[in-house]
Amino acid sequence: MYSVTDYTYRDLEGTVDPRAAGTEGASGWSRTQRASGRRSCRRFSRQMPTGGLTDLDLAQLSMAEAASLGRDYAAEERAAERERQLETHDELEQSSSPPTTPGSAAGSAAAAGGRGGKKKSAQQYEYYLQMAQGEDFTSMEELNVLYVSGKDPMGRPVVVFIASRLPQGRFDLDTMLLYVIKFMDPIVENDYVLIFVNTHLSTANRPSLSWLRRAYTIFNRKYKKNLKSLYIVHPNFWSKLALRVLKPLTSGKFSNKLYNVTDIVDLYRFVDRAELDLPDDVLHYKSSRRPVFGVPLEDALNARHSKSNIPVVIEDAIPVLRAKFLMVEGLFRLSGSRSQIDELKRAYNGGEEVDLNEVRDPHVVAGLLKAFVREMPEPLFTFALYDKFLAAEDHLKDEEKWTATVHGLMKKLPNTNKKILRQLFVLLREVNEQSDTNMMTSRNLAIVFGPNILRDNTEDTAAVVLDAAKVNNIMRKMIDHYAELDSALEAE
Repeated sequence: MYSVTDYTYRDLEGTVDPRAAGTEGASGWSRTQRASGRRSCRRFSRQMPTGGLTDLDLAQLSMAEAASLGRDYAAEERAAERERQLETHDELEQSSSPPTTPGSAAGSAAAAGGRGGKKKSAQQYEYYLQMAQGEDFTSMEELNVLYVSGKDPMGRPVVVFIASRLPQGRFDLDTMLLYVIKFMDPIVENDYVLIFVNTHLSTANRPSLSWLRRAYTIFNRKYKKNLKSLYIVHPNFWSKLALRVLKPLTSGKFSNKLYNVTDIVDLYRFVDRAELDLPDDVLHYKSSRRPVFGVPLEDALNARHSKSNIPVVIEDAIPVLRAKFLMVEGLFRLSGSRSQIDELKRAYNGGEEVDLNEVRDPHVVAGLLKAFVREMPEPLFTFALYDKFLAAEDHLKDEEKWTATVHGLMKKLPNTNKKILRQLFVLLREVNEQSDTNMMTSRNLAIVFGPNILRDNTEDTAAVVLDAAKVNNIMRKMIDHYAELDSALEAE
């Protein structure tokens, strides 16, 4: 187990976000890696920074991105170290202090490594710059994604990147990279400020994390050294994750240049509003703050549009679990990273668009689903039916009579409850069918879900404990006999 200090994301008061200053272990992430047995991902997990209670951490990486990052991490660390050496070398030269003791072996090696890294980076950038100079970017210019919007109080150009203006669907990001290089090359010769507008950026048009990492390595030192401030307008979990992935490539000074801007008014303290040309939808943006966790089912439905008329968390989580994680040992029994689950909950409650296909840790997705049903003020099997379910368990020992009675009780549930339970039981049956691999039998699943979806409206702990065995047994039999119970959950 290890723990590292995360980025200290600063707000516009210049203080450290206390939620981002903590550290968090990667127990859930490591458990997944042990199950997958992929050496590159294990190496990446050991070395890549985790922590930061407001980020989604490495759980957001897809399998392909995690494998790629794992393979490339050592090389990126060396490149980042060369970058830090070069920055230190420049500072020492400016102060007329020798960077190393003349003639020392360590000094010679460091200088040679720095010169080699600098030369290779410069050659790579020049290659892309020459390609960019010969391209016609008329179509890119029409998008108005990238432009200069006045100057800051120190006379430095303010460059604005409107991420939501990237086209949706299939789009040639490599051409966009060449356009950025051609546009920015004369600007980055001197000090500049960058405003990255993250407002309304969605899964339909955002670049992949691996592409961002590759693009960052292409930009040469003047981009990074002459960038004096980076303002991220309306940050979300994706923008924070992107910064996390880029961290191995950045110097220690990068965090001092970074500001998260949640309210556009705060940006005016650093750049005069007369100098800023921002779209109206950015200036008047108000994030949705209609929670979906811990609220009545009807409120959860109204918080976000759902194609299937069930809460968006259920709609997102169950298909991902069925498609990717049925074989995972201990699914639903083992806990995912609490910080990652909490960050996903904040994203849903904040109205952000969340793509659970990007969550690599199955226990995080499973934990999110458990949290949703556990925090419902009224369980899926309503309070009104609780005593009747227990009565059937107490008095009906014949399985056919028990099944018929429970079938009738299920038919009395509200339609939305039926839709959710139908999807949930299909998932649980499929998990149970793989119990030889995942070790999650109907009994184990009942222990996890029984108290969450079948409970009484009481705070009497003793009563809950006394009923626990009955609740778990009811849930186990529902899973085992779901084929006979399914028709009761048809919406009327």
